[in-house]
Amino acid sequence: MIVFAVATIESWLNELAFLTQMLAEELVLEDGVLPLVGKILSEAESSRLQVEMKFFLLTFVLTGSLPNKGTSVFEDLKLLCDTRDAIIHFKTERETKEAKGNRLMNSLRSKNVCAPQSDLSWVDRISTQAMAEFSLSVVDSVRASLLEAIQSRKRTLSRDQNSLLILEKLLTY
Repeated sequence: MIVFAVATIESWLNELAFLTQMLAEELVLEDGVLPLVGKILSEAESSRLQVEMKFFLLTFVLTGSLPNKGTSVFEDLKLLCDTRDAIIHFKTERETKEAKGNRLMNSLRSKNVCAPQSDLSWVDRISTQAMAEFSLSVVDSVRASLLEAIQSRKRTLSRDQNSLLILEKLLTY
């Protein structure tokens, strides 16, 4: 579930880049938020930026101000991505402890998503229903945060109303 949750977020962002660029070309929009979203996300993908940075940049474009990385949506997304990376780039328990200490496991334990048995491997300790639910909640939080940013922008920027409406529809379909 962890890997699929991060893949879902990343695929949203990549699809959003493609669709916004395509729509901006069809509607002959050269400036405004719609073509900007497409350009920023496409450049982020071609530069191989991490999911967290793509989300940061998109939030910045949508709100017009630097996002606070200390909010729960950013912290939870980072934790989910770090966990995904630890699984994908699997190292033995000893290597993991030496490389990162227990930072990742401590963060996951603080979310109450780990099995309590210490005799299990770290992968087994995070293979819980609570971890699956946390992963899905991060996906929902990212989507809700983006929709909130669009709503906020719609209230303050009258000239991009159609572009923002399109973005809103793309995130809710």
